[in-house]
Amino acid sequence: MLDKKGIYEIVEQFRVPKRNLVNVDEVTGHESLKSLSIRFWFENLRRRTGLATAYSLEQFFEPKSFRRDENDSISSYRNKWIRYEDGKHRPQPGLLRVVEEKCHGSSRDLNHPLWSVLDLSDQKIMRGESYLRSLAPSVQTVIFSPEDDAPVIQSARLPVTPVMLKRLVRKANLDALACLIWLLRESAQVKMATTDKIVLALHHVLLMVAMDLHVMRVARSLIRIIVDRIFPLGMEARQQVALRVDEYIEASARINFMVFQTQVGRGKSLVWSKRTHVMVGMLNFKYGFDIFYAIGKPFRINTAEPDLSQGQLVLAAEEQRCADWGWECLRSNRQGDVSELYEREAKV
Repeated sequence: MLDKKGIYEIVEQFRVPKRNLVNVDEVTGHESLKSLSIRFWFENLRRRTGLATAYSLEQFFEPKSFRRDENDSISSYRNKWIRYEDGKHRPQPGLLRVVEEKCHGSSRDLNHPLWSVLDLSDQKIMRGESYLRSLAPSVQTVIFSPEDDAPVIQSARLPVTPVMLKRLVRKANLDALACLIWLLRESAQVKMATTDKIVLALHHVLLMVAMDLHVMRVARSLIRIIVDRIFPLGMEARQQVALRVDEYIEASARINFMVFQTQVGRGKSLVWSKRTHVMVGMLNFKYGFDIFYAIGKPFRINTAEPDLSQGQLVLAAEEQRCADWGWECLRSNRQGDVSELYEREAKV
């Protein structure tokens, strides 16, 4: 989790330099999930160890791969870890065990449930509850009810309700993200009435975590997959995703930074649960209308669609003007007065 200084650096450098995507599928234009999972594993190791390069990580985890001459200088090494950095080679079980001994839990980054739920061709994970039970215990406590006589054992699934979704949003981590994607896939299959609420919860979680995913160098690839494959499951005809990939990252950095400008966060170092609590309030009008108008809604009318009615075109233009005003406020780091927007609308 980034501190205030780290968040500010992201805000200041935006628009951020684009990382060239590796292992992009020629048909879909997406980075492969295999590549994405390997790079995420690598970047988290880099973060946890504080070692900046593939060379230093290889030296730390596999010192025997470095050959030394008679002067004890390194004469050669396998240069294997650069392929992990680029997502080109999946680490073998033996290496994973070695890495796990020094960085406990790192193997789960490579095999995180998120990667499988993003694969819409994998229908096996939608059968039964085994996938949901692979999620972190903190998420399972939200979606399962505890046994009456064994409170640490999670039993039957709870119904999807606004309260459940709110609790998942406040978790705002990879497991909550994976859970919401699974719930959206389930909802789309059986056409549940809660689909739009699940989409909104997913949108909010993505807004909060996109900044940290960017630091891990996987944000653009991951958000692109969610925007292109996952959100359409809950999208109505003539709609489009409201934010571009880069806008998710920028918005995430800005609202994370704004937490420290509130009365709750000013001059403090807040734990993640406190930060998400404040950001949820931002996305639900507690700190003004400008944030909501800029980034609050996951979808808007797609004006590229043919045969839109005059009413839809008018509404789309109004949505765009409201979003433009919201972004102006966000980027100028000021809380917008909604009367400004009303005055603009009166002149249209």
